[in-house]
Amino acid sequence: MILAEDIEEDTIKMLNNLLPVVLLDYYIKGKEIDSVMADNIDDVYRAVKYLIELGHREIGFIHGPFVAPSFRERLDGYKKALSEYGIEFKKSLLREGGAYIGDGYKAMQKLLETRSFPTAVFASNDTMALGVMRAIKKKRLKIPEDISVVGFDDVEFSAHTDPPLTTIRVDRKSMAEEAVKRLMKKMEGENPEPKRIIIPVELIVRESCREVKRETRR
Repeated sequence: MILAEDIEEDTIKMLNNLLPVVLLDYYIKGKEIDSVMADNIDDVYRAVKYLIELGHREIGFIHGPFVAPSFRERLDGYKKALSEYGIEFKKSLLREGGAYIGDGYKAMQKLLETRSFPTAVFASNDTMALGVMRAIKKKRLKIPEDISVVGFDDVEFSAHTDPPLTTIRVDRKSMAEEAVKRLMKKMEGENPEPKRIIIPVELIVRESCREVKRETRR
């Protein structure tokens, strides 16, 4: 069985004792269960580094629930980039979203209510990024002139937003293929040692980011 959703750990352990199991885009820390993940830390690190090199220092981070390990790792990548450039990590720039456009919209509205809102925002999935862009425009601000936006996933609509969204492309086909290969080995009785397979990602640069205006540098 390939498990591709957030499932109770006890259920995963029970299934793993009954039949071959591979986790897709999920893992249990410290447990010997095969998993296939995107390189969540490195991908967000590269995206935030890109924004920093454009001059941004106040970078908002909108994440999903931290019960999902992928969102926890993306926060680690965000912190890693800030630390490398000597930029202070501020909890005030974090907002929790979810899986829907409205989640990104509400989270961005909260960021825009702060006295010194960010000049760039990273949204942990493209669906939330769409809500982020909507909230920015409703505030009569421009993308990317006032606020740059980066998403995650590179879903089909990302190239057709206004402006086209800079995002992280996850090779989900390769992830699925690796999960099936791993499962087949287990089913064929090879019994390989459990491992966590990490799939590289790619930063897709489009038009939703630009160098921060000199007068808005913080």
